[in-house]
Amino acid sequence: MSTMETVAEVNVFAEKCGLGTDNMRKLMGAVFPRPPHAIYDKRMLSGDYYRAEPMVEVYKARILTAHVLDLARSSGTSVPGYEVAVKHLAAVEAQAGPNADITGIYGAVRVESGLPFKNEVRSEHHDPQPV
Repeated sequence: MSTMETVAEVNVFAEKCGLGTDNMRKLMGAVFPRPPHAIYDKRMLSGDYYRAEPMVEVYKARILTAHVLDLARSSGTSVPGYEVAVKHLAAVEAQAGPNADITGIYGAVRVESGLPFKNEVRSEHHDPQPV
């Protein structure tokens, strides 16, 4: 979950600050060339997070993440990055429903940053624009 959260955040940051998601994709690809980063990045920037069949439905992820958080708390483990991702899963479910894809975390971060949940892809390089 933390990896997915990071990919979502860096892409929204890149879009908002003017760096562009194409440049962030290149950087992410150079630093993390293999899954899961590349898979999450592609689903987010292509719009598959709201258009395609879910990789994992958000309601299932929320059940699992609740168990993980309980285990972390009961063992005295601090997982703040994970907690942010769990909060964004709840936002995805509120925005797009229980069967939405977990990579909709990208949409939740977009909304939190003043952008629409859905992006509009304008090029082959998946540089999203607000819808």
